[in-house]
Amino acid sequence: MHSATRETKTWRDESDPRIFEQSTENIWRAISECTRALLSDTGVTKESVKGIGIDATCSLAVTDFEGNPVCVTKDKSCGEYGERNIILWADHRAENEANAINATGSVVLDYLGGSMSVRIMSVYCS
Repeated sequence: MHSATRETKTWRDESDPRIFEQSTENIWRAISECTRALLSDTGVTKESVKGIGIDATCSLAVTDFEGNPVCVTKDKSCGEYGERNIILWADHRAENEANAINATGSVVLDYLGGSMSVRIMSVYCS
């Protein structure tokens, strides 16, 4: 069995430990490099590859309608083109908003398993 790995970048906010961000461009670059390395190491031709499976944890990738990455960082670049366009599953920046929604006791929460998860909250720019 063959494998290839490349490190990916995770950004953390120095003033808010709840923030975890990544980049779709950085991840795709790593996947591409690993694929090329495996083809080279194994001698398998790209024409003989029938499919590739990619697995990831649940995260939110933000792009424009053309698929260009849109920055989610909480500064002036938020909403602009930018590499930091993934909010990781571990990100808890919307903790206060999730708690406020859950405090309403709305019947809508029944469709979300009884409470709003901080991980499915919308991105906000401050």
